[in-house]
Amino acid sequence: MRFAFAVGLLALLAGTANAQMQQPEPRDVAAVLQCLKRGDAKGGDQKNCLGVVSGPCLGNDTNNVPDMVHCHDREDLAWHEVLNRTVRGLRQDMNDEQRKKLQLMQDAWESSLKRTCRFYEDYGQGSVMGVLEAACAAEETARRVLFLLFFLQDANLVYDGK
Repeated sequence: MRFAFAVGLLALLAGTANAQMQQPEPRDVAAVLQCLKRGDAKGGDQKNCLGVVSGPCLGNDTNNVPDMVHCHDREDLAWHEVLNRTVRGLRQDMNDEQRKKLQLMQDAWESSLKRTCRFYEDYGQGSVMGVLEAACAAEETARRVLFLLFFLQDANLVYDGK
């Protein structure tokens, strides 16, 4: 029984690590960007964009753990693409010193993200911890995007993929 649990947990971890190396689906990135743009036009409802990818994915009655992890991984990949666009947009308007500080801040955030979301596995056991870890990564990445969008002078750099 323990062996089967260990094998299952390793498969989940490998799937999550593999998802982090994958490219996001263009439709997922488009869904996040469209939601952000709508929220921006409405005066800041962008926090409601969290779950724009995983919500419909989770709602298709596939309640097994690998499918749930996959849904959250898709969300995370899409938000990471938007995060990368946001950082690129910020860097365009910064001087060298600001770019260095942005990089240090992002490095610290990445480290914190990994430790924070991995705590689910440190805290508990069972396959649901993999789902919670994947959801955590997507949520924290979305929050990071919203934080950094505040500093971006022209959000169209992100929305339009420049």
